[in-house]
Amino acid sequence: MVAVVEVKAFKRMRYQHFTNQLIFYAYLVNSVMGPVRKAHLVLGDEVVEYIINDHLLRRAAEIVRKIREVKTCLKQPPPHEGEHCGYCWYRRYCLFRGGPLVRS
Repeated sequence: MVAVVEVKAFKRMRYQHFTNQLIFYAYLVNSVMGPVRKAHLVLGDEVVEYIINDHLLRRAAEIVRKIREVKTCLKQPPPHEGEHCGYCWYRRYCLFRGGPLVRS
């Protein structure tokens, strides 16, 4: 059995995106190398352990399916405003934030 570890040098207050990243790594490793049942996110000196279950793997597979669907579709998905918008590098281009791109 394989365990996946994602190491970040510093602890952060918000790390859900790192958790999602770790779950995708577990999904990929599970698909290629074999069963993954544990994953560890190291944030500085803190270690958060996750039990990788079928529900998480199915969720990751569904997101991968949706990403592939978006990649093959000629119409772009609608923008989504979130808490990250204020510091996102792409905010000046984002349709949601009134950027210069025109909706089709």
